[in-house]
This record gives sequence, C-alpha cells and structure tokens, in this order.
Amino acid sequence: MAVPEGVAKPVKVLPAEFYDFAYWDIKNNYPNPADTTVTDISITFFSSDTIIANLKPQDYAYFVPNSFSPNGDGINDDWRPWGNVIDLETFDLKVFDRWGQLMMESKDPNLPWDGSDGSGTVRDGVYTYRAYVIEGITKERHELFGHVTVFK
Repeated sequence: MAVPEGVAKPVKVLPAEFYDFAYWDIKNNYPNPADTTVTDISITFFSSDTIIANLKPQDYAYFVPNSFSPNGDGINDDWRPWGNVIDLETFDLKVFDRWGQLMMESKDPNLPWDGSDGSGTVRDGVYTYRAYVIEGITKERHELFGHVTVFK
C-alpha cells in the first residue's frame, strides 16, 4: 500500500477469532510508537517499512462444575459449564439421569441447565454428562464425561 511520506496513518489490528493481539513489530521503527501493545497506533512513514501485528492463540479450556443447587435462592441456581476456544458449530452437551434418560441437551455452550427435565425440577442426586467439544484452532476433538450433583 502506498502511503504519503510524512503523513501520520492510523493502523489497527482486528485479531481473528480465538487469537489475541500481542504487539506490533515495525521494521524501521520510526517513529517509535509509545506503546506497541495497543491495537490502534498512528505511524508516520518517511521510507519503506514493514509492519507486523503479532498475534497469540488463546488457550483451549473446558471447565465443568460438579454441583449446583436449583432452589431459587439466587446462589448457584444453574449449572454453567464454561469453554474457551471451542468450535460453536459442533458443540454438543447432554445430561442423563442414573437410568440413562436424557434430562437436558444443548448445542449452545453458553446455555446453562436450570435443573429441570421439561416436566419440572429434577430430584436431588447425581447426573452424568457427555460433552462433545472440538477445539477452535487445532480442531482436536474431545469427548468429556463426568457427573454433576444436584442438591437443593
């Protein structure tokens, strides 16, 4: 891209999904921006230059709480597994009772379970879950199993 000499030009980085901006590399580094870790900078060019926005991938994580109490007291009333860097298109979460009956199913990783099975609040007890998650960057597949205790 041609930029007029001596004219300040704003530069901004918009990282792709699952990536965070780290810092700018400016080859000739003139003038030296006050902070190369901000996403928006202004550079005045006096010669050819190379500018690189360095990005770092976010870490994959999937955390599943092991209990909750859907008793309406406003504290820990729903079950909210949390994921980072997961492919939203392929996410699948299912919760079963001890006899294998489906209690809850979700394709939305941000949707909490309120402790109901469609006909009302489930009984206190231990329920199993199966989460199918694909990492957003590496596309590595994870099938996670565990349990969640419901108590009121």
